[in-house]
Amino acid sequence: MRKFLAACCVFILVTGLVELVLFQETRRQELIQYRNTLSQAGEIRGILQSELNATLHLATGLVSYIQANDGAIKHKELSLWLEGLSRQGRYIRNIGLAPGNRLTYIYPREGNEKALGLYYPDQPNQWPEVEKMIREKQAILAGPVELVQGGNGLIYRNPVYLDDGQYWGLVSTVINADHLYQVVWEMAQSLKLGVSLKRETDAGTVTFYETGEQTENGSASLTIQLPGATWSLEAYPLDIVSAEQYYQTFRVWGLLGSFLIAVLIYSVLHTREKHMLAMKDKQHVETRFTTAFEMAPIGMVIIDHDLKIESANAAFCHMIKCDPASLTGKPIMKLFTPSFLSKTLAEINQSLDSERGPQSWEMPLSNIDGDQVDTIFHMVGLPGKTRKERKLILQFHDIRERKRLDRMKNQFVSTVSHELRTPITSVSGSLSLLEKTDILDTDPERAKSLITIAIRNSRRLQLLINDLLDMEKITAGMLNMKMAVQDPAEILSQAVETLGPFADQYQVTLKSILPEKSLRIEADDSRLLQVLTNLLSNAIKFSEPKGTVTVALEEIDQKARLSVIDHGPGISESFRDRIFNRFSQADSSDSRAKGGTGLGLAISKELVEKMRGSIGFESVPGVETCFFTEFSLVKQ
Repeated sequence: MRKFLAACCVFILVTGLVELVLFQETRRQELIQYRNTLSQAGEIRGILQSELNATLHLATGLVSYIQANDGAIKHKELSLWLEGLSRQGRYIRNIGLAPGNRLTYIYPREGNEKALGLYYPDQPNQWPEVEKMIREKQAILAGPVELVQGGNGLIYRNPVYLDDGQYWGLVSTVINADHLYQVVWEMAQSLKLGVSLKRETDAGTVTFYETGEQTENGSASLTIQLPGATWSLEAYPLDIVSAEQYYQTFRVWGLLGSFLIAVLIYSVLHTREKHMLAMKDKQHVETRFTTAFEMAPIGMVIIDHDLKIESANAAFCHMIKCDPASLTGKPIMKLFTPSFLSKTLAEINQSLDSERGPQSWEMPLSNIDGDQVDTIFHMVGLPGKTRKERKLILQFHDIRERKRLDRMKNQFVSTVSHELRTPITSVSGSLSLLEKTDILDTDPERAKSLITIAIRNSRRLQLLINDLLDMEKITAGMLNMKMAVQDPAEILSQAVETLGPFADQYQVTLKSILPEKSLRIEADDSRLLQVLTNLLSNAIKFSEPKGTVTVALEEIDQKARLSVIDHGPGISESFRDRIFNRFSQADSSDSRAKGGTGLGLAISKELVEKMRGSIGFESVPGVETCFFTEFSLVKQ
């Protein structure tokens, strides 16, 4: 009887281990499915954001046009503007002007006649939102709404205030929602996804578009930030790949193997030698489990029924910067951040009180320095009849790098979109007016102004493209330096001369301090001029009108130091560690006061270091900021 029970126990144990491995693999496949869905949803979100933002930002040029004309509508010029904007926006159904909140001008007129004369205060379903937008002076994307001229539309309304602060009226851009939905549907079908779009309203979350019946298996949710609106996109796979069929054969073989092992144990219990062999096999299994636990690339912790840590692997200790010995016996809740503490403890206690399936969610941990570590948390219960017999395996996937890359990607898209869209719109509008009107003959001064605007914005685009090309060359290791002995005073003077007109534009005075004796360094003169020009242009941009920017050359410890000093707002403590990172800006929003891609300082650092120099800065916010480069002197 004892032999039979022992064999049965072995059979149950091995079967349990097989099922545990299958369970873990199933969760892994589900995680892969979730990540695939999240990635594919990101593609749809990217298309939506790109198409909507590109369309919505066209309206800002029309607002600027009305403000530039002090609210007067010149129908001939306005028709050209609206025709150009309508061609650029693939999903624009019409663009309307509502001076005094009455829709009196609409383009194109054909098919939209019913909307003419619409007076917003008489529209009880729209006026509260319009009134709030006017009061807050904030453009809002509303909808989808059923249009009076038929069909569904998304309406982007811009309140227009003239230079004297007087409210003029509204500019509305109506996007054909049905066409936009078709794009989402086609892309979702190609990715084999179901999609629903929701938006936040004062009454709560409202679903306004679905491609089919929603399921929760493998679903992923993403936020879509639009001007004046926040949407959420939920995606779910239509063809969920079930791993169960792949594991049936393995399960059968596992059960058969468990049975054979049980028969073998029953047989070998007759002799001591067979009994010892079985014990060695068991020890081998435990060693493999321990090795796999310790060598796992993700953070893993085993906790007991009292929520205390029994063991933690090396990856987890590295993640929270803690010694393994100091974790043993420590309550696991000490590592949870307050915002997730109650939820996590409730789930852990429920898993210990009764056997449950694995649980998973995203949450941060606190490391030994008090810093936050973003992780995806998984919880799997080990078998046990009672709470005291049960234990939990907690897994922590470190996702800090993924989030950092997501932030960098979003910041890059936002920055480049902002820096490209504004000059392209300005150049396109100016050239369109020059092409479609007789302004060259009737108003040459204005024509000259439009040409100047187009040239200035074209140069801005050229500088942006040059920055991106330089960074690509640096990344690819294809940037060559023409090193030679140079006089840094000459290069510094050339930079001051080059940026003189730029300083005049900002009403900033440039001051040079050069040494009496000549200094010599080894550098690439064109690249050093590029570095100094970038530092000097930054100093000018961040200086107050009538301020002074000082450029200086001095010898310090057998090195030539080239300094650019301004008295602007300075550099905050929170931004100093990232100031030389690519695409880093103290203000990376679309509404930031100073333009730029955030590449200038990163490129300057790479160039200086390739010339075997060093770059740094010193800043006292609100008092003085000094950026400097240092190069070893060449003996003369």
